[in-house]
Amino acid sequence: MLCALPMIIRKAQIVAFDEAAARGFEDRMLSRIQQYFPKHPKLLGEGPLRLLISLALKKARGHDLTTERNVAIYLDLMSLLGSSFDVDPQMPWAGEILADRSFKTQDERADKLHQRGWEFARKVAEDFKDLVEKNEATRIIGAIREIGRLSLNELPVQSGHAYAAEWSARLSQAFPVRYTEVGPNGISKLMRGAVESAHRNRIHNTRGIALCASISLVLGAGFDNDPQLPWVSKALSGEPNDSASCTKRLHRDALECLRQWWGINTETEEN
Repeated sequence: MLCALPMIIRKAQIVAFDEAAARGFEDRMLSRIQQYFPKHPKLLGEGPLRLLISLALKKARGHDLTTERNVAIYLDLMSLLGSSFDVDPQMPWAGEILADRSFKTQDERADKLHQRGWEFARKVAEDFKDLVEKNEATRIIGAIREIGRLSLNELPVQSGHAYAAEWSARLSQAFPVRYTEVGPNGISKLMRGAVESAHRNRIHNTRGIALCASISLVLGAGFDNDPQLPWVSKALSGEPNDSASCTKRLHRDALECLRQWWGINTETEEN
């Protein structure tokens, strides 16, 4: 009788097993996005979505959310609120919940995060209610048109924050529910971050700063490094890469994003 030989699993096989498991996880998360966020696969494609899933896994693990269930919850909130929702000044509760270790289990912490995230999303969606129900977006279109008329002349770096605060008042009229929910402190921090994003991407004019402030408010802080917004990095890295050209490309593509995601008629004049 022959003795059973022990199976020798080589390192290359282990790597193959790990890769297969990772691919299976990605596939399941991809199916989840297709089910709950159907516009994402239609408008982004599979490549950026896999990058999003990989980022969600990395960030969730960084917050000690390690089960597939809880990573899925984290991915849902990234898809809903922006990939940097955990550090977005509009949502300070996210960081607080993620850092709170008083929950008995990570499931309880993930459930609280999920509940709070969807509550926030439902509230701020009121700003788009007329758009969805009546196909009207007067306030939003007004802000878009105003951005297109703003100057492309260079603005002193030290004046950026003052202008962002000024533009913030205009945005409060277009998004009153969000402004009330976020509060003055959160808005102030968001505007400072928007100016930093503008300057980091070589944008130093009033139109560009207003645009970065608006995108930060609507699509989330960290918009310039979000795999859900590949058009942003493309616009900012294009040629020529001077302040005015980057701003024009970003404005054009932001209008297209509004048209595709929300069906807003974005016809506007731009100099």
